[in-house]
Amino acid sequence: MALAEDVRKTLTDPTPLYFAAGVIDKIRQEAPGRLAAARETDTRELQEKLARQAKETQAKVSETLTGLDADIKRLREQAQQYALQGVGLAAEYAVKAKEGYDELAVRGRGAVASWRGEDDGPEVKVERTTVKVAEPPQEDEPEPGRNAAAETAPTGGTTAPGTSPKGEES
Repeated sequence: MALAEDVRKTLTDPTPLYFAAGVIDKIRQEAPGRLAAARETDTRELQEKLARQAKETQAKVSETLTGLDADIKRLREQAQQYALQGVGLAAEYAVKAKEGYDELAVRGRGAVASWRGEDDGPEVKVERTTVKVAEPPQEDEPEPGRNAAAETAPTGGTTAPGTSPKGEES
């Protein structure tokens, strides 16, 4: 129902018609004055005014374009300079990267030789031990007299060179 009332109100509202009538009345009042001004205007004077404005505009445009040419030339030179600086920096970083790569390769070669025992440097041995992990006891049936923590502790283990398994130095 609200939609029907809105449509009826819109169609019966005279405001848009009043607006159109006001525009027509304003045009009718201003038209004679504008027509008289147009008839009284000297066409030569109007042409001269337009020609003067066109010349001024053309001068401003050519001045702007001349300035743009100089700016473009300067920007092109700056771009070339920045590009050359970028190439120089890239070459410098490439040299530094190559030096770092070579240094790490030499260091890695020494480390691999040391790990293989081919080097006369200090020998580092790595021992591996197997640790058995007991399954947790079932909550239903605990085994009497069994200590799960004792089973999970490593029996052998690794020791540092020069120490005994008890931590004493030899």
